[in-house]
Amino acid sequence: MRLLRPLPIRVKYYPWETPTSYEMRLASANHLNRADLRATAGLSSSQAHFSTAYPSVYLDALAILGDLGSRSLDLPPDHHELAERVMCLQCSAGEIVHVRDPTSGYVCPKHAFWLQGSRPVAFHPIPEIIDAEHRLRELLANGRENICGTTTYRMCEELASVGIDEERRVRREAATGAKLTPLVIYPETIQLVSLLTDPTFIRRITPIRESKARRYRYIEKMVPPELSSEGRTRVSSGLKLYSDRLENTSEEARKALDHKIRNAQRRATDKSPGKCS
Repeated sequence: MRLLRPLPIRVKYYPWETPTSYEMRLASANHLNRADLRATAGLSSSQAHFSTAYPSVYLDALAILGDLGSRSLDLPPDHHELAERVMCLQCSAGEIVHVRDPTSGYVCPKHAFWLQGSRPVAFHPIPEIIDAEHRLRELLANGRENICGTTTYRMCEELASVGIDEERRVRREAATGAKLTPLVIYPETIQLVSLLTDPTFIRRITPIRESKARRYRYIEKMVPPELSSEGRTRVSSGLKLYSDRLENTSEEARKALDHKIRNAQRRATDKSPGKCS
């Protein structure tokens, strides 16, 4: 491929930014549409129709056009499992930047921005919301799988919405100016995320391992105590239903679950303090 000179206006590339986001910003800064940018990068017409499956030659060209290193646009290995979200506006100097970040959740604890949605939203710092983000990052740093945006995460949000203590809900809504949104229930959501990404919890609620009575007692014991009394009952019912549904899981899926649990336990065992970021 021919060598490409950087475009007149360079654009900063942010770690974990998606190539799509960077492509759009680089094109806009140089007053090009995306088709012209691709042509400038030497992308043939036969390669013009793609979404997230970027040809490696185009990523290299895009990096050169932006005056970046050839590996700057590499995505994390499991990028297809990560939710795409927007970056905190203060962290990105006011630019809308889309990222797939395996190290964090939906809150920027430094600037108190909510990141779930099409645009970051500033909120008044509420200690338990900031603490929840730190808790999630601690879990991720110690080998937990980032499930933000997955079906499991959405289930945690649904359970949190029926389990949140009424006094907490009202106080947070008043402080954030929001109604019952994912932001308001974020602390309870992360508590449930912590539970549903715990290999021991998943193992104990899998029907093949425990009787229904023992599974139910264990679930009732493990429901976060911060939830309201009525909320704990509702969340317990939801988790019991989830546990029962595992009974219909195929043998192949059960083996995959076993493999996932073993890998998570191995990562937690092998994780040394020096590897944490």
